[in-house]
Amino acid sequence: MLRVFLSILVATSLSFPAIISQNALPDGFEFELSFSAPSTVSVLTPHGKFTALFMDEHCQYEISAGAPKLPVYVYVLGIPPDGNFKLEYTAKWADEIKLEAPVVPADSVCWENNVIITMPMPPKDKFYRARFALPEKPVEAVDNGFLRSQRIVKLVVHPVKYNPFDNTLVPIKSLRVKINFTPSGTFVDEGAYERIFRALLVNYEQARYMRFLDTLVFPRPPFEKASRWIRVSLHEGGVFAITRDWLLSHDLNPDSIGPDDIRIFSPQPGVQPPNLSAQFPELLEIPAISIGDGGHVFDDFDSLIFYNMGPHGWSAILGVPLWHDSPYCDSFSVWIALGGSFEQPPKRLTPATLPAGSDTANWGWTYVHYGEDENYDYDKGWYWREIEDYLTVFLNDERIRIHSGDQAKLIATPEPYRILCNGVETGPNIDNLIAGNNEIRLVYNATVQIKKVEIAYQINLKPTRHMLHFYTNNIDAGSRSYVLSGFSEIPFVLAVSNIWQTRLLEVVPYILDSLAFNDTIQSEEYVVFERAAIKELPRGVFEEGFWLSNPDSLSVDYLIITPHELDPSLLAQLWRDKGLRVRIVPLEGIMREFAFGRYDPTAIRNFIRYAYNIALPPKPQYVLFVGDGHFDLKHKLTDEPILFPPAVMASNYSDAFYATITDNVYRAFELMSGRIPVKNQFQLNDVMDKTIKYAKAPFYGEWRIRTVPTADDEYRDDGRNDHLGYTRNTSDLISNYLPLRSIADPLYLIDYPRTSSLRKPKATEALMRKVNDGALWVNWIGHGNYHLWAHERLQNFPADLPKWQNWRMPSLVTAFSSEVSRFYKINGKECMTEELIRKPQSGAIATIAATGGTFAGSNFNLCKRIVRYLFYTDSLSIAGALVASRTELYPSHDAQYIYFGDPALTLGFPYTEIALSMEPDTLKAAQWVTISGDIAVPFDGEAKIYLLGPRYYKHYDSPIAGVGSVDYIQEGKILFSGVATVRNGHFELPIFVPKNLSSWSGYRIIAYAYSYSETLDASGVLIDVPAEPSESVTVSDTTGPEIRIAFDRDVFVDGGTVCSPDGYLPVTVYLSDSHCINMGTQPGQEIILQLDSPENKVDISSSLVFARDNPTQAVATYTFENVEYGGHTICVQAWDNLGNVSVKCVDLWLDPCQGDVYSVVPYPNPFSDEVKFTFALAGDDVQYADAELLIFAPSGDLIRKLTKS
Repeated sequence: MLRVFLSILVATSLSFPAIISQNALPDGFEFELSFSAPSTVSVLTPHGKFTALFMDEHCQYEISAGAPKLPVYVYVLGIPPDGNFKLEYTAKWADEIKLEAPVVPADSVCWENNVIITMPMPPKDKFYRARFALPEKPVEAVDNGFLRSQRIVKLVVHPVKYNPFDNTLVPIKSLRVKINFTPSGTFVDEGAYERIFRALLVNYEQARYMRFLDTLVFPRPPFEKASRWIRVSLHEGGVFAITRDWLLSHDLNPDSIGPDDIRIFSPQPGVQPPNLSAQFPELLEIPAISIGDGGHVFDDFDSLIFYNMGPHGWSAILGVPLWHDSPYCDSFSVWIALGGSFEQPPKRLTPATLPAGSDTANWGWTYVHYGEDENYDYDKGWYWREIEDYLTVFLNDERIRIHSGDQAKLIATPEPYRILCNGVETGPNIDNLIAGNNEIRLVYNATVQIKKVEIAYQINLKPTRHMLHFYTNNIDAGSRSYVLSGFSEIPFVLAVSNIWQTRLLEVVPYILDSLAFNDTIQSEEYVVFERAAIKELPRGVFEEGFWLSNPDSLSVDYLIITPHELDPSLLAQLWRDKGLRVRIVPLEGIMREFAFGRYDPTAIRNFIRYAYNIALPPKPQYVLFVGDGHFDLKHKLTDEPILFPPAVMASNYSDAFYATITDNVYRAFELMSGRIPVKNQFQLNDVMDKTIKYAKAPFYGEWRIRTVPTADDEYRDDGRNDHLGYTRNTSDLISNYLPLRSIADPLYLIDYPRTSSLRKPKATEALMRKVNDGALWVNWIGHGNYHLWAHERLQNFPADLPKWQNWRMPSLVTAFSSEVSRFYKINGKECMTEELIRKPQSGAIATIAATGGTFAGSNFNLCKRIVRYLFYTDSLSIAGALVASRTELYPSHDAQYIYFGDPALTLGFPYTEIALSMEPDTLKAAQWVTISGDIAVPFDGEAKIYLLGPRYYKHYDSPIAGVGSVDYIQEGKILFSGVATVRNGHFELPIFVPKNLSSWSGYRIIAYAYSYSETLDASGVLIDVPAEPSESVTVSDTTGPEIRIAFDRDVFVDGGTVCSPDGYLPVTVYLSDSHCINMGTQPGQEIILQLDSPENKVDISSSLVFARDNPTQAVATYTFENVEYGGHTICVQAWDNLGNVSVKCVDLWLDPCQGDVYSVVPYPNPFSDEVKFTFALAGDDVQYADAELLIFAPSGDLIRKLTKS
């Protein structure tokens, strides 16, 4: 009896490659690796003849462009949270191998906007002319810092040593590696993240007790210290006053709220810093000038005066003057606290009297900025203007200081070729400014995109519109007197380099009509103003209900961040029902409490960072971002709404910026993240409904073991050509990575003809047929952009979106290509992955694809690892598989890949195991065998059993010169697919083995089973099933299958009428044979259905469904479309497994049979046990009709179907 347990297959697939022994030691961890020599293949490239090296399926490769493409293995270990570690190794080398040609250079192309970018240097001389072996060491350790509480190290193993000088290769036979450390730390429960560590870490059992719960101390916002807050939006900066009238405008009683009861708070100018090593943003009190008597009553003479830069402007808060602007919004918020319990009294300014300076100055520096984000380039980002040859800016200031020497400094991005000021050529240091209007020309001699122009210039210390704003950049010690002129009254002087530590300086009369103030010599920013420059503070809004900084609110497993327009509560309830602690967080709350009222996407990341740090373990593991968005946050180019912003501070706007919390030096906090990119609640409801059914009440069927790996070809539509690597990659996926208990139904674009319009429509038809028949996973490897797969438009969205009719069978769609998930475009341009996610009850259940340009080598490395974690680790969510895969990559893949879907969702693969057996243990031609199965978790239900022929290879020679050829794998043909009843986890089914077996080995038997009453399914496989083909068969049977043809009713009389109001002709073929029905295992033995003439002939073998527990009876179906009304002939040809053929034909009359049903009466209504329906028919020539009654549950599921003639 042949018996293979699936658990053996799973364990083998999840084991760490090449490890033959491993030991956790008191002073570290050691393991031993064993390698076989790589296989070599001669390849021809545009750069010459090379040798390609191949190891096993777990191998990665060097991807640095122009370097030899040498194999690499990566092992991830957990190490103690503190202290150093030391790497030791001992290598045993095999004999030297002399190569005929150098090792092929690593991939040197990157796809960007559907255009190939070729690196100019492959192969690089610095590698290929080296006189030393590459790499220098067989193993190296890379400290990756922390992944949550676990410090990890990557051990990068190079199994070969290559000397390019003499073109020799020395493989490693065995390698003993020891990493020495002193164990420390403790166990920290990481919740669902524990599954990632278990799958990822070689020494998981040792490492899980070497963790460190480092809770960084983040400042909490001050909102809990006062019960009343007013948030004021500023659209420009300046000096502002809070007055009695301002309080009255907010319905506040000035007689009970005085100046001493009011505090003013402000965040730092500009955007929140994206660098995690920067100080965590805070909302701090800023000092104010109190005019009047103060106290707890605000009278007409009281006012509080303060300075704020507003949403944009120059500030020296970082030590040097910088232009601060927000690419996200045009407002800035200050906060007014009324009363409260603060530790210190309100900050008030009193004039600082300093001694007269050792020298005097009547001039300072001021700055001007030209350029706003007005235009956008998808590759380069925002810019101000695109100009040809030159740009002219004007500087008009009567205060410009005239003196010999440099007066101004100009900085422009990009840097100009020449600079002319007032017609005279100068450099960036300008010395010929005049008081008043100046013309400055920047010469480029090319078309360029200007981002900004900034000029720092010297001015006399005089006001403009009652205000003077200037800077000093002194480096000397001592003090200085600054001489002011042109003021009509004694002004206020504020030193505002640090707005939270603003200083008020005393102004004293000076010589003649001038004034002066004294200060220490330092780099400082001064604001000097008269009372006429003071503006009343704009009206604000009351804010309350601050809770996001409360630790008790954030100790959860799953954070769902959503704008107020969208309600994801059904999704939250799904995961609460499954035992997760879920918290819905309003996006507006984050912008209020962590961006302090300003729209800033970085605040989302800061909130997640804060939540992770203050939560109790297990800390949040999942985060979901709900809502679509685009790059134009200030709506300069479009009015399309933004529900959830893209991570505009990240490379190509990937949401990894929000959820990967790392400073790249010491610490990395990472959550499994996903985005549901919907535009409204209706779309969200569709996605939630699809997700809930997939997770809670899935539509079971063999589609859950079917995959559609899809590969690009060598063609392009720009006159150039490409390679056949995508075909090889997909073939490699099938042969080495996809589980054997799945059925691969690949699509290779090279298999389909190319039309004169450079398209392959037959490939699109085939792909949609495969998808709509049901596929758990659809994968694309090749060229692409946000709406295309392949230059031949294999998929072209949105035109192809309606073709996705995989109802109740939504696929996981992954695309390893450039820009397929570039979701942040504007003007109605939607990426295909977000459209697939939104499609109700079909399309995609989740997607993984890139938002920007990517490298082919990195793409396939990532693809292989995602498959490994998805199909062999049942406890990992899809998002978790992406996290684990990226962590294991060498070198680390960029963060362009984004996950659309629920981050807690697990792939619907039937991980529960079925142990299969076969009696007898060999497939003998034209003999019966019995397949038996036992499910690890017993249930009652139904099992589908497949007998697959051996996989085989096809050969392809490209017609394009220089592209070459490829051998690529095909899935074995399905020789039989039957259905068996499962009782208490056991099933049996007899199979009559086809007469025409083609091989002695390589057959597979796959079983898929599902429960009638429980949300459970299972799968199993027998591999390498032996067979005995035979030319002589002793069974005496020369009769083909019995055939019965039916249409719109089960009983059809030859020559009868078939009703079709829409021109559709559904055909049902009933087949029976004592030796089973042949499923088209050999060319010419397909089940053929023909309408009238051979031009309307179709193969319907793939639709064959056998009767339960009876492999001698089966049904096949097909629907002809757009059939003309009138007489037709239908013919069916079918074979049995002994090679006997039968043919049957029937005549029919197709008629629209127009009629109406009316007066439908159910009685009784309501009912308990029985109900009768009466109805009447009306219509021209209605003599008889077939009635069909469909009964649906409130959920929309079909419960019962009744028919009557």
